[in-house]
Amino acid sequence: MEYQEAYVNLNMLITNEPAYSTVYAQILEHCKDELWEDEAAAFAQSLITAKNQLQSGASLVNVLVRRGGLNRTIFVNGELYESSLEQLQSDESVPADALIEIGVVSTEAGIDIAQAFREANSLDSLFNELPQFVDGFKLVLQKCAEKPCSTKELQAACQEAGIIAQGYAQAQELHASYFTNKLERYGALTWNGDYWETTPKGASAL
Repeated sequence: MEYQEAYVNLNMLITNEPAYSTVYAQILEHCKDELWEDEAAAFAQSLITAKNQLQSGASLVNVLVRRGGLNRTIFVNGELYESSLEQLQSDESVPADALIEIGVVSTEAGIDIAQAFREANSLDSLFNELPQFVDGFKLVLQKCAEKPCSTKELQAACQEAGIIAQGYAQAQELHASYFTNKLERYGALTWNGDYWETTPKGASAL
């Protein structure tokens, strides 16, 4: 796959799957030096912490291969296999007891998209883009660092601090979910299925 096609594919992937965008970027960074695919999959699995992240680490690695972020290299009994994994699986010339080893390494497009993602999704860039909301972002991070919080609890905290006006949430232009959604997108907050929790990246901003 050519660089430009791979870069566009990866950009769409990261943009359209916010639950995995940070994970994808971390996998691509981790695989700058070639790894065995099972090692890359295990690393990817270790990054899955939220309950809404249902894909396995192996599945995420496979997605990045298909989208042009990772190159896959196959060895059969120590010899390079020139065809694809799909062809290998139906290749009758390969003995059933053959030793199959598969390596993956980030492509140039994969490395570049991971760097671009990290730069665009630093909390400094978020704070600089929306300086009027920095107090709200930091309050939410602080509360969720102290203990896991529900959106309702964060709404009350923001109202008490004067960041959000008192009143019915449905009638307000600004709501705690604005802060949680942005912070989750930037990898600073994670949803555990019941509550919001501050990630190490979010904690470092405090």
